[in-house]
Amino acid sequence: MSQVKLDMLITVGRSPLDSELFKLVDNFQHNLKALLPICGKPIIEWIIDAIEKCEKVGDTYIVGLSPEQFPDTRVTCIPYPAESKIVDKIQAWIDWYEKNKGELPKYIVNANADIPLITSEAVDHFVEESLKKEADFVFALVEKDVMDTKFPNSMRTFTKFSDVTICGGDLFLYSPIDFDKVKEKVHKLQVKRKNFLLQAIFLSPIKALKMVFKGAKLEEAETVFSRGMRMKGRALISPYAEIAMDIDKPAQYKLVEKMLCDS
Repeated sequence: MSQVKLDMLITVGRSPLDSELFKLVDNFQHNLKALLPICGKPIIEWIIDAIEKCEKVGDTYIVGLSPEQFPDTRVTCIPYPAESKIVDKIQAWIDWYEKNKGELPKYIVNANADIPLITSEAVDHFVEESLKKEADFVFALVEKDVMDTKFPNSMRTFTKFSDVTICGGDLFLYSPIDFDKVKEKVHKLQVKRKNFLLQAIFLSPIKALKMVFKGAKLEEAETVFSRGMRMKGRALISPYAEIAMDIDKPAQYKLVEKMLCDS
């Protein structure tokens, strides 16, 4: 393995739908899913514990939490409204980095803050394999069979291509340089992140229709993404289902809780 280490950015969000999760924990007052406790530790701490063991990750930044909310010296917390757009959180990190550290790195790894089952092996594999693609943007995917084997009741949304059926993972690698040029398109894709067809329609309606009726391969979707975004985008199918086991619903919380508490 190469010795390259990339910084990790974790974006913390807030959604009205999270209120159903908060009901699962008595007297929970933080109003942030990332701070929701599982087996005595907030979700975000499970993630940091895994990242700390990574060979391929350098510094870790959290946007959406203040140091007072998460006083963990292993990370740098950058206060920013949790309910804001993900792209605005990324921009907040870029602004902070340029002000405090100078020139932006070539690549950054980005994770969502609701995947407490993530492992250092999964992150290191994603970084290592993503760098080999030499792309501007790499997004993690997990095959349905892999997901169903590891988490039979994951309640994830799957997209079927002619060669593979997948769901989206919660890890991304991209170049933060010139991010402002694609910021609005990235936001619109993120809103449609649960449905690859809607993303394709947004980027190229005609090609999306051809994909539907001809039964497109995943590689064709990569091409639509790359041309629509005017950047080299690549998918990485990960063998680690943990990167796609996020917590959006109470049943998912209970599934993850059982796995962590029993381990």
